[in-house]
Amino acid sequence: MMTDKTFIKYKTVIDEWFVNGRNGTKAYQAVYPKANANAADIGFRKIYGNLRIREYVQTKVSEVSQKLDVTFENQLQDLEDIKVESKKESKYSDAIAAIKEQNKMLGFYEKDNNQKKIDNVVIFQIPDNGRGEI
Repeated sequence: MMTDKTFIKYKTVIDEWFVNGRNGTKAYQAVYPKANANAADIGFRKIYGNLRIREYVQTKVSEVSQKLDVTFENQLQDLEDIKVESKKESKYSDAIAAIKEQNKMLGFYEKDNNQKKIDNVVIFQIPDNGRGEI
């Protein structure tokens, strides 16, 4: 169980993470400046993996989303507006980028994403064939 003092320090790391563009290593090093990059990466992952911290992150994200009225529908509509305006101005790369973002949000790449998952790897044990004997 984490103490309140530790929780406050961990929240400071997470707040830095939000501010710096979500770079966990740099956020950790901002609070723990003596940590090298590897230790900072490991430390941030430990902090971020904590259930209480995850709830804090979710709360912050929800608060900002509500404040800015960021909803799934609004985001899709904004992308649709960008797509339409980009086509009118012959900025097809912007229109394509908007279409790709819409597709991601709607889950059109789910099949492709599932192909990249590591859980479809089959691992088997190679027989020892006496190599382990001395």
